[in-house]
Amino acid sequence: MCSEDNIDTRACFARPQQTGGSIASLESLPSSTVQPSIESIAITVVFGMTRLEFKTLLADSWDRATGELLPLVFVPLFVGLLGFEDFLRILTYEGYHLGVRFAFPAMIVDVWTFVSAPTPDGGVPVSPFLPLFPVVLVIQGLLGAGLLGSIYQAQSSDEYRFLENVSRYGARLLLYTALVYALTVPVLFATLTNPDGAILLILLAIPVGLVLWYCFFATPYLVVVDDVSLLEALGRSFELAVGDHTYREYAWKYLLFTAAVSVLTTVVAVNFWFVGLVAALVVTAPLALALNVATVRFVTDLVDDRSPPTV
Repeated sequence: MCSEDNIDTRACFARPQQTGGSIASLESLPSSTVQPSIESIAITVVFGMTRLEFKTLLADSWDRATGELLPLVFVPLFVGLLGFEDFLRILTYEGYHLGVRFAFPAMIVDVWTFVSAPTPDGGVPVSPFLPLFPVVLVIQGLLGAGLLGSIYQAQSSDEYRFLENVSRYGARLLLYTALVYALTVPVLFATLTNPDGAILLILLAIPVGLVLWYCFFATPYLVVVDDVSLLEALGRSFELAVGDHTYREYAWKYLLFTAAVSVLTTVVAVNFWFVGLVAALVVTAPLALALNVATVRFVTDLVDDRSPPTV
C-alpha cells in the first residue's frame, strides 16, 4: 500500500507495466522564494520505462520535517553556512549565471545540494579555506550522526535524543566523512601543484565521483539503521547499488528531483547576490531535512523488508 498515512516504499517503487517511453516532466516548480510546499515542486518521472511514485514519500517526509522534526532544521542551515568557498564564489561573481546540480542522497542535505556555484574565470581556484577542512569534517560527521540517528529514532518513538545519537554513531560517521574528503585529496593536490592541469583531472573525477556516490550513498544511513560497522555498511550499500532495482530507481528519481529544484535555486542564489543567497539558504533548509527523512525511511524499509512506521 502506498498512501499518505502509511508508506511502503517498496510499493512506491515497484515496477508497473511498461510505459513505452523515457521522459522527465515537471508538474510544477516553486513560483517564489518564500514558503514553498512539496506539492509545488513535486515531479513525476518516467525513467527507464518505469513510473516511480516518489511524490507521496517526499510529501509525507515534508510533513514530518516541518512538524515534529522541525528543530533538526538547524543542521542543514548550519552545514550550509560552512560552504565558505561556495559563498565566496557567488559573492565575487560578476555576470548572470545559470546552472544545474545533480546529487544523490547525502549524509546531510543542505543548500549546496540545490545550488550550482559558478567557477571563477582563470581555471580551478585554490580554496583559501583549505586549513578549515579538518574542522568542517568533524562538525559534519558529528552533526550527521545526530541528524540521522534522531530521524531514525523518531520513526518509532515520540522523542529523539540528538546528543545521544552523536555519541552512538559519531565515531563511525566521522570516519565516513573523513573517507569522503580523502577521495578529494588527489584533486586538491593537483590544484595546488598545477592549477591549469587540474581541470582535466576534475573532468575525469566528475563521472567517477558520481559512480562512487551512487554506490555508497546509503552507507551513513545503514550505519544508523542497521547499527553496523562502517565497513559492513559500505559493503551492504554496494550490494544494494548493484543488486536492488528499488535502490537504483530511488537514486535516479532523487537525482532528477534535486536537479529540477536546483535550476530555480541556482538562479535565485547566484544572481540575486546576498539577498538571494540568504533566501536560498533558509527556504531550502526544510526541503533538505525532508530529503534526509525520506532517505532514512527508504533505507529502513530496505533493511527491514517491511513498511516503515506510520508517521
